[in-house]
Amino acid sequence: MRPSRFVPVLALAGVIVILVAACSTGEAPGWTFAPTPSPTAAPSVAASGVPGGSAAPGASAAPSGGSTAPSAAPSGGSAGTGGTGTVLAEVASGVAYQTTTFQAPASQAFQITFDNQDSGIPHNIQIADASGANVFEGDTVTGPGKITYDVPALAAGSYKFSCKWHPNMTGDLTVQKPTGSPPMTDAICYRDAYLRSVDAVVRDVRPATSDAGPLVVLDRTVFYPGGGGQPADRGVLLRAADGRSWSVRSARKDGPDIVHELEPGTDDEPRTGDRLTVDLDWARRHALMRTHTALHALCGVVWRDYGAQVTGGNMEPGAGRMDFEFERMGAELVDEIEATVNAELAVGRDVRVNVLPREEAFAIPDLIRTKINLLPPGIEEIRTIEIVGLDLQADGGTHVGNTHEVGGIRVSGYESKGRINKRIRIELVGG
Repeated sequence: MRPSRFVPVLALAGVIVILVAACSTGEAPGWTFAPTPSPTAAPSVAASGVPGGSAAPGASAAPSGGSTAPSAAPSGGSAGTGGTGTVLAEVASGVAYQTTTFQAPASQAFQITFDNQDSGIPHNIQIADASGANVFEGDTVTGPGKITYDVPALAAGSYKFSCKWHPNMTGDLTVQKPTGSPPMTDAICYRDAYLRSVDAVVRDVRPATSDAGPLVVLDRTVFYPGGGGQPADRGVLLRAADGRSWSVRSARKDGPDIVHELEPGTDDEPRTGDRLTVDLDWARRHALMRTHTALHALCGVVWRDYGAQVTGGNMEPGAGRMDFEFERMGAELVDEIEATVNAELAVGRDVRVNVLPREEAFAIPDLIRTKINLLPPGIEEIRTIEIVGLDLQADGGTHVGNTHEVGGIRVSGYESKGRINKRIRIELVGG
């Protein structure tokens, strides 16, 4: 979604108090807030640490319990759950927050909590940049109560609050610096494997090394970071503001973040706060989705018909291999497995993704098909992939929605990898 033009609206009474998470290691300039002078306006105040100003006395952290509705903001901001943190500034009650401007440092995400005290009146939060373009728009909420929006890092500059609606209502608007860890990258691939592109904000850029290009951290991404035998995605980052683009050669998990590795030798990399479009190499991703689902179908058939556990596996777009706990394997057995897998794929079985509490997941018989349980003990939720009527496993990769989409497979080879360890290689056909 592209930013829309800002449209001025009537005044909405409220109190501004400001939640901000530094996402870079550099010294960022401070925040300042200044209402447009009016008969009811309080004196301007500045964020703590800014010369000539201090945080408002008596200011407190934003209350928890805000709405969790997603935001429609082009920046990727979403309604959060509230939180505690350091209040940066406050403007006295009665100041129209549409007329309140503020200076934001780069690479600092923040939260806005609005406590509406008028029943039945819709409200939302918008932020416009100095040109008047909307850079953030939160969901509209009707009625009294609190809602908290998570706003991604903005480019350094001047901004103004606004509201899409304009009734004369009262309430408190709070913006504050969160305590604790910065938010993790929103990894959309785990819940929507078919989303090919998304707009995102750069949270951090880490320098290149001798063997890798710069690493870009975004507030959200459609890239799969690799794992479980499935390679990471590739694609492109595009900055619409000037048409600059960067090739992403790989992605990987790094703590709570997904880092996007640019090509070595890349110069003029994206800057923290930049707004980018994240585009997958869709043909490659879709081939990996088909391959991954085909391997699960193979695993399901081998487990159901022969009771053999998986001892290893790997894949590339359009081809993969799995190792099973077989003592013997010959051409007749391999042909039989191939025919059965193709028959199951042709049924057109739905493929479902679920996330279950760990205790509930481990109550499912045979959920872990690998010889060794590779799930870390600290994981509280388990993601499962079910090929309805054939296979149900713990899995973190991307898959097609129905086995019809896979097409068929051909066993391209088989070999012994040990006394009771046999490898089957497959390739996709058709589809």
